[in-house]
Amino acid sequence: MRLRLCSSSSRLGSRVVIELPYEPRPWQVKAHTGMRHKKTGLLICSRQIGKTWCSIAELCHRTITGPTSHSTCYLSPAATQARRIAWPRVKEYLAPLLPHVVFKETELVAVLPGDRRIYCLGAESGDNIRGSSFRTIVCDERDSISDEFWRQVMQPTLNAWQDEAFVLYAGTLAGGDSKLWRMYLQHRDDPDWFSMVVPADKSGVFTDEWLASQRAEMGEMAYRREMLCDPAAPVENAVLGEEMASVERDGRIADIPYWPGNPVYTSWDLGVSDLTTVWMYSYYDSWLNVLAYREYQAQGIVDIIASIKSEFRDYVWGEAVLPHDAKNRGIATGFSVRDVFANQWPGGFYVYPAAPSPVSTLNATRVQLQRCRFNKRQCEDGLLRLKSARYVLSPKTGVTTDAILHDINSHGLDAFRYGMYRMEGTKPIIRKRGAAPKVVGSGQ
Repeated sequence: MRLRLCSSSSRLGSRVVIELPYEPRPWQVKAHTGMRHKKTGLLICSRQIGKTWCSIAELCHRTITGPTSHSTCYLSPAATQARRIAWPRVKEYLAPLLPHVVFKETELVAVLPGDRRIYCLGAESGDNIRGSSFRTIVCDERDSISDEFWRQVMQPTLNAWQDEAFVLYAGTLAGGDSKLWRMYLQHRDDPDWFSMVVPADKSGVFTDEWLASQRAEMGEMAYRREMLCDPAAPVENAVLGEEMASVERDGRIADIPYWPGNPVYTSWDLGVSDLTTVWMYSYYDSWLNVLAYREYQAQGIVDIIASIKSEFRDYVWGEAVLPHDAKNRGIATGFSVRDVFANQWPGGFYVYPAAPSPVSTLNATRVQLQRCRFNKRQCEDGLLRLKSARYVLSPKTGVTTDAILHDINSHGLDAFRYGMYRMEGTKPIIRKRGAAPKVVGSGQ
């Protein structure tokens, strides 16, 4: 099977058919077909299944079939990667156009008939990119490219083409918080996006024997992340790596319902410039059912409380567990978070008198996790936080310390451990009596 491309060009004739030297695998055919007539593509792929071949074929197709006098771009984290990986493939794919295509080796630019141009660039060369205009961008290994660079340098290059612009994000999942996976969660149901996850064992590329050898060589965590595209694979210095892996192995991440009338407890980590994170959970029949997780940025506590009560309007609210800084009064308002909860939260609240010990709270969390069940869809972001939160590594020895790394994942972990520490002391287990109540769908 070959990818057939049609292009109009005065230098090549009024209408020609160009056949690239590219035989797509079945998953690549599905990707190319799915991306037609979409504004954005997202490919999360195992290593060594042809992600870059697929991405550059798509880039060449859109360049050739696009209007005259326009430019497209392949972007990798570093220019050396673009030269070593992408540039040879661009030249190979466009070889059928010779002698009507010019390859500028120094600039890594292919000039096609009709003044169509393909640039191969690295994300460290921001000054050279500013002011450019691209109709199509293939952004390879998005997890290794900073959000600041994308927003300030690359995003503006698409503005001139507006609705005609197309971006393909591609890559293998990085350890910890993955930009690619967060985009997938946010846009997998977006009709303007084509999103596809291609793990090694579903790609049709490798034998079971080869995959088994890779699993043994790479180690379980790296294999699950890089070969099986598993964002939940714990990192090596993960705080709750083993415990969360056990939760998953036991099948305790599922469609967990809310049983009407059960009080829903919440635990909070309060952010000023950082995230405010909230976990919601309820005891039922000796299980701690973790129903939902939410995180908010640049929103006041009054608005957050209103948003939660509106989204989960059928919940009966129980105690809210708040960190010790909920007692602090705002300079501008004179009110504390505790004051707001006293007026706005229907289920009462508990404020820690001082910051609890991380060791004590994590010990309690590990105990409570043995009876936790998580609502898969409503807790997706939170599960990623719990699995990705890490300990600090010693800069001198590389050994894991007891300190929790303060990053985007630590806020979700903090809210969870505050709640589990409180539950370890109170253990409000609620058992069902008589016939099982009817499951409601709100918030599920």
